[in-house]
Amino acid sequence: MTTPKRLAPPNDPVRQCVGCRTRAPKRTLLRFVAVAQGGWEPDPRARRDGRGVYLCSPQCVERVKKNKRYKSLATAAVPSAAWPAH
Repeated sequence: MTTPKRLAPPNDPVRQCVGCRTRAPKRTLLRFVAVAQGGWEPDPRARRDGRGVYLCSPQCVERVKKNKRYKSLATAAVPSAAWPAH
């Protein structure tokens, strides 16, 4: 039996992009937080409280428009500098 390959070092948390469903190290994804008004706001430092989801690229913002659960995520204003460098 073989052991599965790890995507990141053991101490680096892994999260899943809600747009393309790929798993990647948390530091390479952009986190969004649900706000009380019913929308989503970017959380580049990943420090805010609340429900968070992750996207890996601006292209995934377009993909998430088709997802009923995260449809309003596509309307969140994201400055291009907020996306982590890969």
